[in-house]
Amino acid sequence: MLCLAAPHLAEGQTGEENVLPAAEVTALLHAPFTAGLKHQKLDSLSLQLQRGQTLASLLQQRTPIYLREYGPGQLSTISFRGTGSSHTAVLWNGLNLNSPTLGQTDFSQLPVFALEGVQVQWGSSSALYGSDALGGTIQLQTRPQHWQQGWGLRARQEAGSFGARFSGLAGQWTRQRWQTDLRLYRQSADNDFPYTNTLLRTRPREQNTHSAFWQEGVVAQLGFKPAAEREWGLQSWWNRSWRQIQPPMGSIMGTDEQQQEALRLNLQYKQVVKQGQWQAQLGWLSDELVYNGAQFISRQLIAKSDWEQDLGPSWRLQAGGQWSRRQATNANYEAAEIRLESFALLRWQPHSRWTNTFTIRQVLADGAWAPLAPSLGSEAGLFSFLTLKAAAGRHYRLPTLNDRFWPWFGKPELKAEQGWHAEGGLATNALPLFGGKAKAEATRYWLLIDDWILWLPTVVPGPDGEPLSGWGPRNIQQVYSRGWEGNLDWQHAGGWSLGTNAAYTRTENRLALHAFDRTAGRQLPFTPYWKAGGWLRWHRKGWLAELNHTYVGRRFTTGEEDPFNSLPPFWLLDLSAGKQLQWRRHSVSLLLQARNVLDHQYQNYERRPMPGRHYNLSITYSILSPTP
Repeated sequence: MLCLAAPHLAEGQTGEENVLPAAEVTALLHAPFTAGLKHQKLDSLSLQLQRGQTLASLLQQRTPIYLREYGPGQLSTISFRGTGSSHTAVLWNGLNLNSPTLGQTDFSQLPVFALEGVQVQWGSSSALYGSDALGGTIQLQTRPQHWQQGWGLRARQEAGSFGARFSGLAGQWTRQRWQTDLRLYRQSADNDFPYTNTLLRTRPREQNTHSAFWQEGVVAQLGFKPAAEREWGLQSWWNRSWRQIQPPMGSIMGTDEQQQEALRLNLQYKQVVKQGQWQAQLGWLSDELVYNGAQFISRQLIAKSDWEQDLGPSWRLQAGGQWSRRQATNANYEAAEIRLESFALLRWQPHSRWTNTFTIRQVLADGAWAPLAPSLGSEAGLFSFLTLKAAAGRHYRLPTLNDRFWPWFGKPELKAEQGWHAEGGLATNALPLFGGKAKAEATRYWLLIDDWILWLPTVVPGPDGEPLSGWGPRNIQQVYSRGWEGNLDWQHAGGWSLGTNAAYTRTENRLALHAFDRTAGRQLPFTPYWKAGGWLRWHRKGWLAELNHTYVGRRFTTGEEDPFNSLPPFWLLDLSAGKQLQWRRHSVSLLLQARNVLDHQYQNYERRPMPGRHYNLSITYSILSPTP
């Protein structure tokens, strides 16, 4: 396989005698208790091809999830199964990165170079991961998954169209019971690409302005195993960025700017004993955002612990709790919130082909009980290659600090969003097909969210009793989402592989906001009915070639499904070609990528143009320690 900036520097040296098997951290949190739910682990080569990009670009290309991008390097939020940007839990080594004030994550601030692994779990899983996990969960790992003895070093440099640059340096050292991993990166772009102004009848070609950006960061990690059954881990991630806010098409020259700085710390301990295993975690998340000089600071302190053990030959239990303090400080208000959570996860496997799970979670937020969140899941192997899956449960999302404490308009009494979900499907694994092996999955889902929080124009009593107009949150919408998802992956021993995915999403507001509201029963804004993608890849003897396509259907810009207020569908085609040169312990990898080859003029978000055809060239040098 072409090793283009492999995330694990010792990748390729798989001597199991050097790996301590006990107390290894699984990539998917609570993996044994996810029966019935669909999940996907992005393959390492897909991550390697996108090392100089952000997680927004990776997910847009490799999954049927829709990312709302305001432009290259601009705000990028997620829409998972038709839900809002605050309805997806984003977990970094088990800690929820969603902002306590905004309730969402900007995926343009998550460089792929910093990540060791990415797992996507579809469907509501509040019982497993708590608030926000309504549409799905994105799980990010920055720590290596194996204690591979030795050391390694790699450097990556990229240059592309419109001033795009990326530099990355990473090193890893593991000896006996100690492991260290360090990564440094910087990404920047001018984004001065030409585009077609579709607002004017003559459709002139113009140049994009005021959308330059840069971001840089450091990921540092330390692991210690005093014994095979015990493990300590300390991870840190510092990221700083600056960007000009790209003005909407047709506007005058923009002047808005944003700076952001994030610091994430995570201390973990895990111990395996005869009766089971115990793990504890302490996390600190700090985020500072400055928009046109106005400063917004949010911080989270999180402590969690759980115990897992077998109750017999077919039963397994995990139980635990979490304490967190969420704080916001800005010119408008200063507030904090305490959350206490407890959960229990039970797995019953009466047969090797039949697995069942029952999970439940209860949260107490500032003395108020959140909705109890139970869920059930089941998987049954109908044949050796075919599995039937089903899951159902209750989900919730607690209001953000902005929802509760924004001056004059915030409402501390806001109710949590809540609802129910159900899904079912079929999955195949290792199915012989055209001389290779294929795996496929098809899923049907239903999702209901009550008391959806929406910020609307409102009038409240001002500081002196006079009416004050503005925007405020209200529990007002009921949203019903349902759809289909499917994917197929095929691999051939000759170096060929193919992957396809597609999703159909019907998401509508079921309650009219007022007597003249026409949005009831209509598709939510900026939610495509269809999102699909796929790739054809060949890699052999150091050579690699890949063809990738992405399709995004029509998106309405209002809630009335008006074709005149919509963004047309777009279809993107990307090409990649590369070669790895190997000499003893040294390797040099060259990769040339052409994106949007057909030069399609499109907008991912209203009046925010995206670049046409553009190119990227990367070179990666790596060296590994001698194999013992």
